[in-house]
Formats: sequence, structure tokens, C-alpha cells
Amino acid sequence: MKKVYTVITVLALAVGLSSSFIYSEINSATSSHGHALAKSFKSTEEIVEDANLIVNAEIDNNYTVEKFNRTVFHVYKIKINKLYSNSSEQEISEGDTLELFQLVGVTTPIGENIAYLFDEKNVEISQGNYLLFLHSEYDENFQKNTVTSITSNQLFKAENKRSLSNSNIFNDVWEQKNIPSINEEELMEIVSSKNK
Repeated sequence: MKKVYTVITVLALAVGLSSSFIYSEINSATSSHGHALAKSFKSTEEIVEDANLIVNAEIDNNYTVEKFNRTVFHVYKIKINKLYSNSSEQEISEGDTLELFQLVGVTTPIGENIAYLFDEKNVEISQGNYLLFLHSEYDENFQKNTVTSITSNQLFKAENKRSLSNSNIFNDVWEQKNIPSINEEELMEIVSSKNK
């Protein structure tokens, strides 16, 4: 009988240690490679080319949660301060308030937990003044025009100071090394050359 208890104890210990190891490996892989699923841009020209709507907007950090099937979005209200480019079919003007659908992750099949598509610390957007590279289109799933970020990897927030040319500088809050910051003056030149 002692042999049975010993075998059961050793097996339980082995299962426990294995589970703990696997859990820690999965969590460390998720946090270090969380951005791998989303597109990253290497230059301002590239990110401008991909967006059909580029704006400077105020984001309120209050959001609602919208789900379609198992896909989860945080929906923020954004107020357009400046419109740099709009090649979408939606008519948008400075001063307009839009809903920004920020992709967060997917729910588990039973819908209890969210599997985040990137680092959890980057899920919520803090209140502030942002340069946003967006995609605007009619979404059949939500039955309305939606505005989404073209990447969850790069988010540019205005610095409190301006450059020597008096144009805004926007820094990547997710601290990706590809495009650490964007100068508003340079952005306007790139947008202008794209629209020619």
C-alpha cells in the first residue's frame, strides 16, 4: 500500500512541476513575442501608404467593449483635431467625434477569458493627443462605418514640447524601434507627395 501512495505522490509531483514549467514558458513567450501577430512598419512612408485615414486626435481613455463572434475590441471616442489625409469613403472633418475600434484579442471558446494579441500592458490607451494611422470602412459585422488602427504595434502620442519648426513630434508609446517618432512637418510632406 505504501508503494501505491509513493507512486501517486511522485506522479502528482511530476505533473505539478511539469504544469508549472509549461505555464511559465507560455507566459514568458506571450509577453516577449506579443507583437508578432500585428503588422509593424519600418518607415513613415510605409505606414502612410497603408492608412486610408490619418488624423491627429484626442483619445478619451474611457472605452466600451464590443465583440463580434470571439473577436474583442475596445471602442474609444476620438475627437479629430487635425485631418492629414482621408482617402476613405467616409466623410470626416476636423472637430468630428468618431469611434476607434482597437483590436484587443479573442475570447476562449466558452467566452470567459481573453487571449490578448499583444502585450497586456498595451491593451488600454491612455488619454491624450495622438497621431493615428487608421483604416475606415463599412463593416458588415457591425452594420456601420468603423475606424480601426492599422496596427496595434505602433501608437504615436504627442510630446508636450514642439520642435524648432513649431511642428508636433509624436513618439511611439509602445517603444518599437522601427519608427521611434514622427515629426508632423515630415508627415505632411510625405502625405502631400502621396496625394500627387
